[in-house]
Amino acid sequence: MTASGVAISRATFDRLRLPSASAGSDSQAGSSRDDQPGDPLPVDVGSQARTEGPASSRSTGPLLAVRNLSIAFGGVNALTDVNLDVWPGECVGLIGPNGAGKTTLLNCISRLLDPSTGSILIEGVECRRVPTARIVSLGVKRTFQNIATFQEMRVAEVLAIGAHHETRSTFLDAVLGTPIASRESLRVRAMVEESAAALGISELLGHVVRDLPYGNQKKVDIGRALMGGAKVLLLDEPAAGLSEWEWLEMLETLHRLKSTTTTGILVIEHQLEFVRRLADRIYALDAGQIIAQGSPDAVLKDRGVIEAYIGTATA
Repeated sequence: MTASGVAISRATFDRLRLPSASAGSDSQAGSSRDDQPGDPLPVDVGSQARTEGPASSRSTGPLLAVRNLSIAFGGVNALTDVNLDVWPGECVGLIGPNGAGKTTLLNCISRLLDPSTGSILIEGVECRRVPTARIVSLGVKRTFQNIATFQEMRVAEVLAIGAHHETRSTFLDAVLGTPIASRESLRVRAMVEESAAALGISELLGHVVRDLPYGNQKKVDIGRALMGGAKVLLLDEPAAGLSEWEWLEMLETLHRLKSTTTTGILVIEHQLEFVRRLADRIYALDAGQIIAQGSPDAVLKDRGVIEAYIGTATA
Protein backbone atom coordinates (compact mmCIF):
# COMPACT_ATOMS: atom_id res chain seq x y z
CA MET A 1 0.00 0.00 0.00
CA THR A 2 1.42 3.37 -1.02
CA ALA A 3 1.51 6.63 0.88
CA SER A 4 -1.48 7.82 -1.16
CA GLY A 5 -3.57 4.82 -0.24
CA VAL A 6 -3.43 2.88 -3.53
CA ALA A 7 -1.66 -0.46 -3.88
CA ILE A 8 1.15 -0.77 -6.39
CA SER A 9 3.03 -3.99 -7.06
CA ARG A 10 6.76 -4.39 -6.59
CA ALA A 11 7.07 -5.44 -10.23
CA THR A 12 5.35 -2.23 -11.31
CA PHE A 13 7.64 -0.19 -9.09
CA ASP A 14 10.74 -1.86 -10.51
CA ARG A 15 9.45 -1.26 -14.03
CA LEU A 16 8.52 2.39 -13.55
CA ARG A 17 10.76 3.58 -10.73
CA LEU A 18 12.53 6.89 -10.93
CA PRO A 19 16.25 6.81 -11.66
CA SER A 20 18.17 7.41 -8.44
CA ALA A 21 20.49 10.36 -8.11
CA SER A 22 23.48 8.02 -8.12
CA ALA A 23 22.32 5.79 -10.98
CA GLY A 24 24.80 7.27 -13.39
CA SER A 25 27.75 7.45 -11.03
CA ASP A 26 30.83 5.55 -12.25
CA SER A 27 31.80 4.96 -8.64
CA GLN A 28 28.66 2.91 -7.89
CA ALA A 29 29.36 -0.82 -7.94
CA GLY A 30 27.94 -2.59 -10.97
CA SER A 31 26.54 0.58 -12.58
CA SER A 32 26.81 1.27 -16.29
CA ARG A 33 25.51 4.01 -18.54
CA ASP A 34 25.22 3.90 -22.31
CA ASP A 35 24.00 7.46 -22.77
CA GLN A 36 26.55 9.95 -24.03
CA PRO A 37 27.66 13.08 -22.18
CA GLY A 38 25.15 15.85 -22.75
CA ASP A 39 22.10 13.58 -23.02
CA PRO A 40 19.44 15.21 -20.84
CA LEU A 41 17.90 11.91 -19.73
CA PRO A 42 18.75 8.19 -19.66
CA VAL A 43 17.06 6.14 -22.37
CA ASP A 44 15.23 2.89 -21.63
CA VAL A 45 16.99 -0.16 -23.05
CA GLY A 46 14.91 -1.56 -25.87
CA SER A 47 12.65 1.48 -26.21
CA GLN A 48 11.22 2.01 -29.67
CA ALA A 49 10.66 5.26 -31.50
CA ARG A 50 7.02 6.30 -31.60
CA THR A 51 5.24 7.09 -34.85
CA GLU A 52 3.43 10.27 -35.79
CA GLY A 53 0.05 9.05 -34.59
CA PRO A 54 -1.41 5.55 -34.38
CA ALA A 55 -1.58 3.84 -37.76
CA SER A 56 -5.16 2.73 -37.12
CA SER A 57 -6.25 6.37 -36.87
CA ARG A 58 -4.68 7.54 -40.11
CA SER A 59 -7.86 7.29 -42.12
CA THR A 60 -9.90 9.34 -39.66
CA GLY A 61 -7.44 12.17 -39.13
CA PRO A 62 -6.30 13.78 -35.87
CA LEU A 63 -8.70 14.51 -33.04
CA LEU A 64 -7.00 17.86 -32.46
CA ALA A 65 -5.31 19.86 -35.20
CA VAL A 66 -3.76 23.24 -34.43
CA ARG A 67 -2.78 25.18 -37.55
CA ASN A 68 -0.67 28.36 -37.75
CA LEU A 69 -1.87 29.56 -34.36
CA SER A 70 -0.65 32.94 -33.15
CA ILE A 71 -1.57 35.23 -30.27
CA ALA A 72 -0.02 38.43 -28.93
CA PHE A 73 -0.41 40.38 -25.70
CA GLY A 74 0.31 44.09 -25.88
CA GLY A 75 2.24 43.68 -29.12
CA VAL A 76 4.40 40.84 -27.74
CA ASN A 77 3.94 37.49 -29.51
CA ALA A 78 3.10 34.72 -27.04
CA LEU A 79 2.58 32.10 -29.78
CA THR A 80 3.73 32.29 -33.39
CA ASP A 81 2.53 29.95 -36.16
CA VAL A 82 2.11 26.92 -33.89
CA ASN A 83 1.13 23.64 -35.60
CA LEU A 84 0.29 20.53 -33.57
CA ASP A 85 -1.70 17.29 -33.93
CA VAL A 86 -3.12 14.82 -31.42
CA TRP A 87 -4.46 11.50 -32.75
CA PRO A 88 -7.03 9.15 -31.19
CA GLY A 89 -5.53 7.11 -28.36
CA GLU A 90 -2.29 9.10 -28.46
CA CYS A 91 -0.55 11.01 -25.69
CA VAL A 92 1.40 14.05 -26.86
CA GLY A 93 3.78 15.89 -24.56
CA LEU A 94 4.25 19.66 -24.68
CA ILE A 95 7.47 20.81 -23.06
CA GLY A 96 9.44 24.02 -22.84
CA PRO A 97 11.00 26.41 -20.32
CA ASN A 98 8.91 28.77 -18.21
CA GLY A 99 7.30 31.44 -20.35
CA ALA A 100 7.49 29.36 -23.53
CA GLY A 101 3.73 29.63 -24.13
CA LYS A 102 2.57 26.16 -23.10
CA THR A 103 -0.35 27.16 -20.88
CA THR A 104 -1.25 29.92 -23.34
CA LEU A 105 -1.65 27.24 -26.02
CA LEU A 106 -3.90 25.15 -23.75
CA ASN A 107 -5.94 28.25 -22.97
CA CYS A 108 -6.42 28.87 -26.70
CA ILE A 109 -7.48 25.27 -27.35
CA SER A 110 -9.95 25.35 -24.45
CA ARG A 111 -11.23 28.78 -25.63
CA LEU A 112 -10.20 30.71 -22.54
CA LEU A 113 -8.19 32.86 -24.93
CA ASP A 114 -9.00 33.86 -28.49
CA PRO A 115 -5.97 33.59 -30.78
CA SER A 116 -5.14 36.34 -33.25
CA THR A 117 -4.80 34.01 -36.24
CA GLY A 118 -4.89 30.32 -37.05
CA SER A 119 -7.25 27.38 -36.66
CA ILE A 120 -8.10 24.89 -33.91
CA LEU A 121 -9.92 21.87 -35.30
CA ILE A 122 -11.62 19.19 -33.18
CA GLU A 123 -12.40 16.28 -35.50
CA GLY A 124 -12.42 18.78 -38.34
CA VAL A 125 -14.73 21.28 -36.60
CA GLU A 126 -13.33 24.79 -36.21
CA CYS A 127 -13.73 25.37 -32.48
CA ARG A 128 -12.93 29.08 -32.76
CA ARG A 129 -16.49 29.45 -34.06
CA VAL A 130 -17.90 27.68 -30.99
CA PRO A 131 -18.84 29.82 -27.95
CA THR A 132 -16.49 29.28 -25.03
CA ALA A 133 -19.28 27.87 -22.87
CA ARG A 134 -19.96 25.20 -25.52
CA ILE A 135 -16.41 23.99 -26.12
CA VAL A 136 -16.95 21.08 -23.74
CA SER A 137 -19.72 19.85 -26.07
CA LEU A 138 -17.00 19.13 -28.66
CA GLY A 139 -15.31 16.81 -26.16
CA VAL A 140 -12.51 19.16 -25.11
CA LYS A 141 -11.78 18.71 -21.38
CA ARG A 142 -8.90 19.96 -19.26
CA THR A 143 -7.29 20.15 -15.85
CA PHE A 144 -5.51 23.11 -14.31
CA GLN A 145 -2.33 23.56 -12.30
CA ASN A 146 -4.36 24.83 -9.33
CA ILE A 147 -6.63 22.09 -7.95
CA ALA A 148 -7.77 23.97 -4.83
CA THR A 149 -11.18 24.90 -6.27
CA PHE A 150 -13.30 22.06 -4.80
CA GLN A 151 -11.46 21.30 -1.58
CA GLU A 152 -14.57 21.26 0.66
CA MET A 153 -16.63 18.94 -1.56
CA ARG A 154 -16.76 15.16 -1.55
CA VAL A 155 -15.06 13.31 -4.38
CA ALA A 156 -18.36 12.08 -5.86
CA GLU A 157 -19.69 15.66 -5.92
CA VAL A 158 -16.59 16.98 -7.68
CA LEU A 159 -16.80 14.27 -10.32
CA ALA A 160 -20.51 14.98 -10.85
CA ILE A 161 -19.70 18.62 -11.62
CA GLY A 162 -17.89 17.38 -14.71
CA ALA A 163 -21.18 16.01 -16.07
CA HIS A 164 -23.09 19.30 -15.87
CA HIS A 165 -23.16 19.61 -19.67
CA GLU A 166 -24.84 16.19 -19.90
CA THR A 167 -27.92 17.19 -17.87
CA ARG A 168 -31.05 19.09 -18.88
CA SER A 169 -33.12 19.06 -15.69
CA THR A 170 -33.62 22.32 -13.79
CA PHE A 171 -33.29 23.22 -10.13
CA LEU A 172 -37.08 22.94 -9.83
CA ASP A 173 -36.94 19.42 -11.33
CA ALA A 174 -34.44 18.43 -8.64
CA VAL A 175 -36.56 19.93 -5.84
CA LEU A 176 -39.74 18.24 -7.06
CA GLY A 177 -38.03 14.95 -7.89
CA THR A 178 -39.42 14.88 -11.43
CA PRO A 179 -38.82 11.82 -13.64
CA ILE A 180 -36.18 13.62 -15.74
CA ALA A 181 -34.28 14.63 -12.59
CA SER A 182 -34.40 11.06 -11.27
CA ARG A 183 -33.20 9.58 -14.57
CA GLU A 184 -30.37 12.05 -14.85
CA SER A 185 -29.34 11.50 -11.23
CA LEU A 186 -29.00 7.77 -11.87
CA ARG A 187 -27.08 8.36 -15.11
CA VAL A 188 -24.66 10.82 -13.49
CA ARG A 189 -24.11 8.42 -10.58
CA ALA A 190 -23.17 5.66 -13.04
CA MET A 191 -20.79 8.04 -14.82
CA VAL A 192 -19.18 8.99 -11.50
CA GLU A 193 -18.61 5.34 -10.63
CA GLU A 194 -17.17 4.62 -14.08
CA SER A 195 -14.78 7.58 -13.95
CA ALA A 196 -13.66 6.71 -10.42
CA ALA A 197 -13.03 3.09 -11.39
CA ALA A 198 -10.93 4.14 -14.38
CA LEU A 199 -8.66 6.15 -12.09
CA GLY A 200 -8.59 3.72 -9.17
CA ILE A 201 -10.34 6.05 -6.71
CA SER A 202 -13.67 4.24 -6.25
CA GLU A 203 -13.06 3.79 -2.52
CA LEU A 204 -12.59 7.55 -2.14
CA LEU A 205 -15.97 8.72 -3.48
CA GLY A 206 -17.30 9.56 0.00
CA HIS A 207 -14.15 11.41 1.13
CA VAL A 208 -13.76 15.19 1.29
CA VAL A 209 -11.16 16.29 -1.27
CA ARG A 210 -9.04 18.33 1.16
CA ASP A 211 -8.50 15.19 3.29
CA LEU A 212 -6.88 13.27 0.42
CA PRO A 213 -3.17 13.00 -0.39
CA TYR A 214 -2.15 15.41 -3.13
CA GLY A 215 -1.73 12.69 -5.75
CA ASN A 216 -5.31 11.51 -5.26
CA GLN A 217 -6.56 15.09 -5.42
CA LYS A 218 -4.97 15.33 -8.87
CA LYS A 219 -6.67 12.09 -9.91
CA VAL A 220 -10.01 13.56 -8.80
CA ASP A 221 -9.39 16.57 -11.03
CA ILE A 222 -8.63 14.29 -13.98
CA GLY A 223 -11.76 12.27 -13.19
CA ARG A 224 -13.85 15.45 -13.28
CA ALA A 225 -12.46 16.22 -16.73
CA LEU A 226 -13.24 12.71 -17.99
CA MET A 227 -16.92 12.86 -16.99
CA GLY A 228 -19.26 12.59 -19.94
CA GLY A 229 -16.46 11.42 -22.20
CA ALA A 230 -13.43 13.33 -23.42
CA LYS A 231 -12.26 13.31 -27.02
CA VAL A 232 -9.32 15.60 -26.22
CA LEU A 233 -7.96 15.74 -22.67
CA LEU A 234 -5.66 18.66 -21.82
CA LEU A 235 -3.50 18.03 -18.74
CA ASP A 236 -1.57 20.91 -17.17
CA GLU A 237 1.37 19.51 -15.16
CA PRO A 238 -0.23 16.35 -13.70
CA ALA A 239 3.04 15.28 -12.02
CA ALA A 240 3.86 18.61 -10.36
CA GLY A 241 4.24 18.41 -6.59
CA LEU A 242 3.91 14.63 -6.35
CA SER A 243 5.98 12.34 -4.16
CA GLU A 244 7.90 9.50 -5.84
CA TRP A 245 5.14 6.97 -5.12
CA GLU A 246 2.44 9.38 -6.33
CA TRP A 247 4.56 10.11 -9.42
CA LEU A 248 4.64 6.39 -10.23
CA GLU A 249 0.93 5.96 -9.57
CA MET A 250 0.06 8.91 -11.82
CA LEU A 251 2.26 7.52 -14.58
CA GLU A 252 0.62 4.11 -14.30
CA THR A 253 -2.87 5.66 -14.19
CA LEU A 254 -2.31 7.70 -17.36
CA HIS A 255 -0.77 4.72 -19.15
CA ARG A 256 -3.88 2.71 -18.28
CA LEU A 257 -6.11 5.54 -19.52
CA LYS A 258 -4.15 5.64 -22.77
CA SER A 259 -4.49 1.91 -23.34
CA THR A 260 -8.20 1.64 -22.58
CA THR A 261 -9.68 4.69 -24.35
CA THR A 262 -9.44 6.51 -27.67
CA THR A 263 -9.08 9.86 -25.91
CA GLY A 264 -6.28 12.01 -27.29
CA ILE A 265 -4.17 13.47 -24.48
CA LEU A 266 -2.09 16.65 -24.66
CA VAL A 267 0.01 17.02 -21.53
CA ILE A 268 2.16 19.92 -20.33
CA GLU A 269 4.88 18.75 -17.98
CA HIS A 270 8.13 20.21 -16.67
CA GLN A 271 9.36 16.83 -15.38
CA LEU A 272 10.99 15.55 -18.54
CA GLU A 273 11.43 11.99 -17.32
CA PHE A 274 7.70 11.75 -16.67
CA VAL A 275 6.69 13.00 -20.10
CA ARG A 276 9.38 10.85 -21.78
CA ARG A 277 7.89 7.71 -20.23
CA LEU A 278 4.29 8.71 -20.95
CA ALA A 279 4.16 10.45 -24.33
CA ASP A 280 4.09 8.88 -27.79
CA ARG A 281 5.39 12.12 -29.27
CA ILE A 282 6.67 15.42 -27.92
CA TYR A 283 6.49 19.01 -29.14
CA ALA A 284 9.04 21.43 -27.68
CA LEU A 285 8.00 25.06 -27.42
CA ASP A 286 10.30 28.02 -26.82
CA ALA A 287 9.44 31.72 -27.01
CA GLY A 288 6.06 30.82 -28.50
CA GLN A 289 7.42 28.71 -31.36
CA ILE A 290 7.72 24.97 -31.94
CA ILE A 291 11.45 24.22 -32.03
CA ALA A 292 11.34 20.41 -32.19
CA GLN A 293 8.87 17.56 -32.53
CA GLY A 294 9.08 13.79 -32.75
CA SER A 295 9.71 10.81 -30.50
CA PRO A 296 10.51 11.59 -26.85
CA ASP A 297 14.10 10.38 -27.05
CA ALA A 298 14.78 12.33 -30.25
CA VAL A 299 13.27 15.59 -28.96
CA LEU A 300 14.98 15.43 -25.57
CA LYS A 301 18.35 15.00 -27.29
CA ASP A 302 17.71 17.84 -29.74
CA ARG A 303 20.40 20.52 -29.46
CA GLY A 304 17.88 23.36 -29.68
CA VAL A 305 15.78 21.85 -26.88
CA ILE A 306 18.80 21.41 -24.63
CA GLU A 307 19.86 25.01 -25.27
CA ALA A 308 16.33 26.25 -24.49
CA TYR A 309 16.50 24.55 -21.06
CA ILE A 310 20.10 25.07 -19.98
CA GLY A 311 21.39 27.79 -22.29
CA THR A 312 24.03 25.72 -24.04
CA ALA A 313 24.32 22.29 -25.63
CA THR A 314 27.07 19.96 -24.55
CA ALA A 315 28.96 18.21 -27.35
